Amino acid sequence: MRIQDRIQKHKAKLTSTDWMIYDYLDKNQKELPEWTMERIAQDLHISTTTLFRFCSKLEISGFSELKAIIKNESQAILTQADISLNYHQVVDYIYEYDTQELFFRMNSSKKIYIYADGEVELRVAKEIQRIFQQSNFQIYLLPNELALTSSLKQLTDELLWIIKLSDDGQFPLALYTNHKDIYKILLAPAQKVNVFFDELLFIPNVYRKEFKMITPYILACEILYLKLHLA
Repeated sequence: MRIQDRIQKHKAKLTSTDWMIYDYLDKNQKELPEWTMERIAQDLHISTTTLFRFCSKLEISGFSELKAIIKNESQAILTQADISLNYHQVVDYIYEYDTQELFFRMNSSKKIYIYADGEVELRVAKEIQRIFQQSNFQIYLLPNELALTSSLKQLTDELLWIIKLSDDGQFPLALYTNHKDIYKILLAPAQKVNVFFDELLFIPNVYRKEFKMITPYILACEILYLKLHLA
């Protein structure tokens, strides 16, 4: 099982320190096989025991197995079977996700605001717009932080989707303010989130640093749309 899949499976147990470790490992995949546990613990200012507990939470026997998994991932060639498996994971994830409150909010508002600051994110946002406009939802795209900040001052009892396909943990400053009247949904890969969201849709994805694969996110929204109408 890939590290990202393990993170997805056990995300409820992860602490802020665990997310810091995951982010560090993700950014240093190529160098990691040559590094020791002590080196990583020193870089992160944590104990080796903390690093071992991180492995344990992900059902990894120890640091050696962790390095082996990451090394294999970095050298793996993306196959058709990987993509097929990923699509099944997305369908299962949305099917099992508790959408009761999300669908209640969507049906009550009929308006969706989507923040997508980036070319790839905007492509996903336009697909969401295409999907949900079939049910007469009014979709408003917010293509930059200025548009987001301006809209947040006016929204009341509305839905705000945040599309974030990078996993750097950085969010627009405007989101750090508490907006009680706005229902916020994050559509993203698994990552540490230091901003409050009402819904966290961490979509399983075939991970490669060289490109961002958007099909899993679009598929997730297609399944959400079908699930909404079957509810």
